[in-house]
Amino acid sequence: GTGEGLWIRTVERPTRDGGLVAVRIDITEPRRQRAVAEQAQAVAEAATQRLSDAIEALPDGFALFDADDQLVVCNARYLEMYSASAPALTTGTRFEDVLRYGLANGQYPQAEGREEAWLASRMERHRNPGPPEIQQLPDNRWVRIDERHTRDHGIAGVRTDITELVRREQELVDLNTRLDAANAQLEQLSETDAVTGIANRRLLDRRLAEEWSRFTRHATPMALMLLDIDHFKLYNDRYGHVAGDACLRRVAQLLASCIHRRTDLVARFGGEEFAILMPHGSAESAVALAERCQAALDGAGIEHLASPVAASVTLSIGVALSPGDTAARSDTLVRAADQALYRAKAQGRHCIVLAD
Repeated sequence: GTGEGLWIRTVERPTRDGGLVAVRIDITEPRRQRAVAEQAQAVAEAATQRLSDAIEALPDGFALFDADDQLVVCNARYLEMYSASAPALTTGTRFEDVLRYGLANGQYPQAEGREEAWLASRMERHRNPGPPEIQQLPDNRWVRIDERHTRDHGIAGVRTDITELVRREQELVDLNTRLDAANAQLEQLSETDAVTGIANRRLLDRRLAEEWSRFTRHATPMALMLLDIDHFKLYNDRYGHVAGDACLRRVAQLLASCIHRRTDLVARFGGEEFAILMPHGSAESAVALAERCQAALDGAGIEHLASPVAASVTLSIGVALSPGDTAARSDTLVRAADQALYRAKAQGRHCIVLAD
């Protein structure tokens, strides 16, 4: 160096006659350029280190793939999330090769049994990034994938752990499922007779209202029958109320066994009375069903030695059909069936009466 800021390189060689040859070369500009390059390199290295530190400080997983879809960099969080694929996550590895390594090592539970289809779909979304997607990892862990193209046609991707959110959603879905089941059970219990286990008056009234609405709109016929256990008070007096409840359950089972159509409904009307609602029921089909019910009960031979009608439990049945006037109220049908039942009792019981 010189005092004027110049840099000189000196080369000296002795001559054969004992002299000295000296060459002076001005290297000021090359040295300046070298210093500038070294400074620029130091700045670039510092910037690269800051970028690396920033990527490592991210709470989410980050990976960058170049235009040839080869891994440029990924942070420790990314390696932690994809631990089964970590050995393949080295600089220069293609994204597809990373996926295939992960498939072979159980990294992607959602792909089980359909690996190639899953791989094709994942590669398509990777090459053409769109909205975020949710991906399942082992041990019921979940990440959200956000990928974007870079200016040099690479792909930058961020993985956010959303395991807690997904698990809470799963718990909420499970809770709603159990709540729906409980509500369904509660609704069933609210429309089920506690003693006999068949439909109660509440369900009968609801179904009757529904069928009556169809009747008023389309004149769809229906039949309703009321069935009364003959002299049931005498049964309770002789055999006791526990036996009386058992008798009600047995009668309910027998009546239900007589139903051959899914739309028909057997219900406990109240006390020792039962009802059968028959949508689209005709006089012939209603009377035939009533006869089946009587025959089933007679055949069961449930002892009733206190009855003046027979030595076993018998039924009196009143049958009514929907009226010709669609403007009538639904209680018209109930009253008609009740009046027919009253006439059956007046005629000595253990018989079937069809309403006028």
